[in-house]
Amino acid sequence: MKNFTIYLYLLFFSGGFIYGQSFEGGSGTEADPWQVATPAQLNLLRNYLAVYMEESHIDKHFVLVNDIDLSSYLAEGGEGYAMWGDAGWLPIGNWTSHFQGSFDGKGFSIKGLKINRPDEEHVGLFRVIDKNTIKNIHIVDMDVLGKDKVGGLVGLIYFNGASIENSSAKGVISGGTVGLLVGENQGTIE
Repeated sequence: MKNFTIYLYLLFFSGGFIYGQSFEGGSGTEADPWQVATPAQLNLLRNYLAVYMEESHIDKHFVLVNDIDLSSYLAEGGEGYAMWGDAGWLPIGNWTSHFQGSFDGKGFSIKGLKINRPDEEHVGLFRVIDKNTIKNIHIVDMDVLGKDKVGGLVGLIYFNGASIENSSAKGVISGGTVGLLVGENQGTIE
């Protein structure tokens, strides 16, 4: 029992340390946003989703500090492939947990986004964004497939004040209703 308690203690407390220290730098505030430099760090954004109708992570801020290439991350043998297989990138957020933080790409690009989820709606790098701004990001060389409402950057911009600014997407996108940048827009695109 003693060993089991120690393992749980280490798992709980070391997990919290890793969770807060896994970005390139920053503290998640507007003045000192978390810095995202690798595919694995980009994947960590899904740990900061707000539960539906709550604003638990609306004050979390993220910035890209360089271009990110997802190609090898999502290819067979890559860390992303090990998690999701041939389905490719799992979009960040869902209907009950939206991404509500801010994300500034600082003009950098994300290359090699591959999503193969023909039975899913609202597919993109982010599935659902809400009450936030995603800006200055460029998705290039993407191959995205979803059932309906498919976008390269965002599947759904929810109507609660979410916006996308100064961003673009280039590549192949397939599904019922598609947009290179956004699959369904209830917010603002500038």
